[in-house]
Amino acid sequence: HSGHPVTIHFVNEGSGGHDFTAEEFFSAATMDAANRARVAKGRVSLGKGESSDVTLTPRAGTYKVHCSHFGHSALGMTGKVVVD
Repeated sequence: HSGHPVTIHFVNEGSGGHDFTAEEFFSAATMDAANRARVAKGRVSLGKGESSDVTLTPRAGTYKVHCSHFGHSALGMTGKVVVD
């Protein structure tokens, strides 16, 4: 919910690198410097088998998300984040 802190646990179980790119979502959210450092250029990037936690306070809205690796969006790695 908007205005309430949440921790998002990202896990990459794929055979290669992936990312969670949601520039508007991350830029609208409030987070401390340590969590902001885990989000580079509006994305959380993970290599094969990696995971990361990001704690933030989201702002209400609907935000687009995708994997920015070449061709991954075309393979269906897209979605949206909805914050009430």
